[in-house]
Amino acid sequence: MELYTILFLCTVFATIILYGDINEILLDIFNWLQKKTNLRYDLKRISLLVGVIAALVTLLQRSWK
Repeated sequence: MELYTILFLCTVFATIILYGDINEILLDIFNWLQKKTNLRYDLKRISLLVGVIAALVTLLQRSWK
């Protein structure tokens, strides 16, 4: 794996470990993207969202090869 992918996956893992339930985090991100009113955990949301996108891109690239 490339270095940036490993870093993004580590970010996702660390966020889940620090903040608990993945369903709660994803629901929080979904609500934040819809409303953008509660900005308490912007860093958590953005880092997890970027990590999930990077993980999905990596999986898609691996499946196409």
